[in-house]
Amino acid sequence: MNRVRIALLSAIMVFICAANVRAGNIGTYSVGQLVPLVYTDGGSIDTVVGITVTNGPALINWNFYDADGRNVAGGQLQVPTRTGFIPFSWEANAQKFTNEDGYLIFTSSTATIPIAANALYVDSASGDAVFIPVTPTDIKGSPGSLTVAYVDTRYWIDPEYQASTQMVYWTNCDATGSHMATFYSDNGEYKDLFMNFTNKSLNVVDPSSVQDIPSYFINGFNMMSATGLCASVKNPYVIAFSLVSSNKMKATQTLLGEIR
Repeated sequence: MNRVRIALLSAIMVFICAANVRAGNIGTYSVGQLVPLVYTDGGSIDTVVGITVTNGPALINWNFYDADGRNVAGGQLQVPTRTGFIPFSWEANAQKFTNEDGYLIFTSSTATIPIAANALYVDSASGDAVFIPVTPTDIKGSPGSLTVAYVDTRYWIDPEYQASTQMVYWTNCDATGSHMATFYSDNGEYKDLFMNFTNKSLNVVDPSSVQDIPSYFINGFNMMSATGLCASVKNPYVIAFSLVSSNKMKATQTLLGEIR
């Protein structure tokens, strides 16, 4: 996954459009929370999570999964008071998993104590951060099922703005393989292309690297079949979003995926 200097923007109207229905339910108290993308380089780049508890004291379990969905690290956090906030740094807990994409699941030790979470991808060298969407789960760390036929994901790779995009997909299935996606551009054209997913659970795709994408497809979205992406499960759950960057603007913005 290419790393770029990141900064929050209030709005960049050239490439942001309003989201309708998001790929995944966010901003809800639950007994578990899934952070679909975490990364640290062991230095200036970190993923930080803020966890809120309103019915403590509580013991919170955290587990790190690699891009293939293997649980490779974990630990516990203690909330000693009824109402509390715990900051969690992936860099401080990553051990040998620096420079590796993965995801985190936080779960309460009891089903009677819900938690909430927010996540940021932070570049401490520049003092900037970008939003990572968090999805509620059950006590076992599963987000459940989501009735969805298609998932749409934005891209912006305009060379005039030195723009790049990382399209992020988290799935509750083995998504390895080549998947057809219909790419739409802002000039009204569209083309069926294939995206290669090399990991089972978490895949990050640079649209400029997609084979046969026309050079003038610089701003638009792609549409994928969720059932085609997750043919191995009856009710696929897909979390999709894009990290859209501009080196010229020296900024990155998170664009949530849309489902229908």
